[in-house]
Amino acid sequence: MATPRSLELQHLTWPEVRDALAAGYTTVVLVGGATEQHGPHLPLGTDIAWGQALGERVVARLGNALLAPVIPIGPDEEMMAFPGTISLGLGTATAVLADACSSLLRHGFTRVVACTSHGGWFAPLGALRAALPAADAARVVVVDDIFALLQAFQPHGIADGIAIDEMGAHAGEFETSVALAIDPAMVTRPLPAGTRIDLAAQPDLFDSDISPHAPDGVVGDPRRADAARGHRYLDSIADLVTAAARAAGA
Repeated sequence: MATPRSLELQHLTWPEVRDALAAGYTTVVLVGGATEQHGPHLPLGTDIAWGQALGERVVARLGNALLAPVIPIGPDEEMMAFPGTISLGLGTATAVLADACSSLLRHGFTRVVACTSHGGWFAPLGALRAALPAADAARVVVVDDIFALLQAFQPHGIADGIAIDEMGAHAGEFETSVALAIDPAMVTRPLPAGTRIDLAAQPDLFDSDISPHAPDGVVGDPRRADAARGHRYLDSIADLVTAAARAAGA
């Protein structure tokens, strides 16, 4: 199988994509990201950056896949109190996913692996198959189990003595460690203490504006973030997505 010049669609010409498909690169990975606040220490594009890193790991593991551009905005109403955040409605987000998948399938990809680096995409991912024609839905692998994702990465933090509410649900130790793994220049210091919230006791936290609960936008405590742990976090999530893709025949 001839290796394409790049595994990223955005860096290929259309003849190169045609040739990659003919050479067996018939799976494409589509990641939903976000442009949203990540506290005073991480950029608005954090989910785009780690979505890209996740996608790169998945296509490398699959060996027959290309990476679509990370979708740069997603559902984000709960973050709209913080300037710079851009939010899509749930219906719009679902339509974006469905149209992107249909476009890719029309070109001859036999599998689209749809996953996310942003929690707001889980609901649209859950609605994706119903939004597609049956023939397309059968060829889309949807990774939309947020609990499976948490179970994939949290043991790596726990093994290092990081509490779950410290890892955090947004811009805490987990995402800050991932950012350090990708590019330490992404992280502005000093790191804030954030707000540690037990989501088991407050499961509806992200159903509305989070600013009354986390005034700086940080749910978690990023101060013990570590790049090596960030790599382990990313690898564990990439393993989860890859396993789902392989189980579906990708």
